[in-house]
Amino acid sequence: MKRVICLLLSLMMLCLSLPALGEDDEKTVAEQVISALMQPEETGALHARMTADMQSALPIAALSGLWAQLEAAGGEYLGLADDAAVAEQQGYMVCTQTVLMSRINLTCTVVLDGDGLIAGMNFAPASTVPEESAEAGESVMIGEAPWQLPGTLLLPEDASGPVPAVVLVHGSGPNDRDESVGAVKPFRDLAQALSQRGIAVLRYDKRTYVYGKEIASAEDFAAFTVEEETIQDAIAAGNLLRQDSRIDPQRIYLLGHSLGGMLAPRIVSESDGLFAGMILANGSNRSLLEIMLRQLTDAAEAVPEAQQESYRAMLAQAASAAEALPAMTAEEAQSAVIWGQNAYYFWEMAQHPAPADYLTSLSIPTMLINGQRDFQVNVQEGRESWEAALDMSAPWLTCLWADVNHLLMRPEADPSIAGTANEYNLTCTVDDAVAQAITDFILKSGGQEQ
Repeated sequence: MKRVICLLLSLMMLCLSLPALGEDDEKTVAEQVISALMQPEETGALHARMTADMQSALPIAALSGLWAQLEAAGGEYLGLADDAAVAEQQGYMVCTQTVLMSRINLTCTVVLDGDGLIAGMNFAPASTVPEESAEAGESVMIGEAPWQLPGTLLLPEDASGPVPAVVLVHGSGPNDRDESVGAVKPFRDLAQALSQRGIAVLRYDKRTYVYGKEIASAEDFAAFTVEEETIQDAIAAGNLLRQDSRIDPQRIYLLGHSLGGMLAPRIVSESDGLFAGMILANGSNRSLLEIMLRQLTDAAEAVPEAQQESYRAMLAQAASAAEALPAMTAEEAQSAVIWGQNAYYFWEMAQHPAPADYLTSLSIPTMLINGQRDFQVNVQEGRESWEAALDMSAPWLTCLWADVNHLLMRPEADPSIAGTANEYNLTCTVDDAVAQAITDFILKSGGQEQ
């Protein structure tokens, strides 16, 4: 959850679907979509070319404000990079191209079905990190068909005997195993830092990253929840570690970042004693929907004047839908939409205890990390939400209120971009002090030396 970028990541949580583009040999698919999004008078025509599922998931009102959201996140539109690519996957055409913006570049991905209709679309921060020539660690597969996920297990060198291990759980959006965004890869950094300190690390590509179009086109998509998106795979990853003789089955930990941190207590509660403890990195005891609405409100300040009216109208519509959510039945939530996203996704989360309630019930070694520089989950939503809900003197609880941003980093940013999504375009790595604190917590298992 990252706002200005958080706007994009909340959209990426569900691979947005659109439909039929008019054929234009002079323009790339991304250029055609962006051209339509930039012109309010084209909204209806673009919506009419969507599939029925997309029209339901992204009403005209939400579609008309999508470009304003992208400008709020990325800044002024500068054009398209000369990197348009098209690949065929299981009968779909996947079209990608980099959108050049003044603050942070975006990757536009459009999926066309056999009839030329848009079956999927998302805008994600474009990664500027050079790919490593060789992936460090062992390649593994998480879970079972049809949702197997590729991952990487990084073991400490020269380890003697079974070692402790940690599973990394992503934040919102279809993240890769490194949680790549802009110029940074926080999960890759954590894996390297912790493995060098004697801890095995398992990270993997998220289900919505690998199977986004299959999920979005499924008949039961309206009932898609974090159970399928995150929880099942995190538990499968832990079970994979437990079956590895090189891993100490009594010292398997869970590290959830952002939305992953909010879900970590629920994951542990459903894992039948699999995890010895957990680290909640830049999570919150508040609801995801509440944080998203705050982020969307903050982003309104960056929306161009010409788009303010439609943006604020959509914001009011989303707030109204969120207010009505608690009174909805499951069936009503599955047919409702909040900000272009299935309302049931949020409704289902609201049926479960708050993270702090889970933590108090579990009372297992838990480390809370929240960043003082975090503009996506701010201090009120992070540290103060925990302090208001938990006994901070509980013996099982360890807290670190660190001078880092949402990605656990301390970039040397010019004041003009500090506290914005543009920080993620600066080359940086996870703060070493944070990595050491996580190491100490795991190796001491909540204060008890192993």
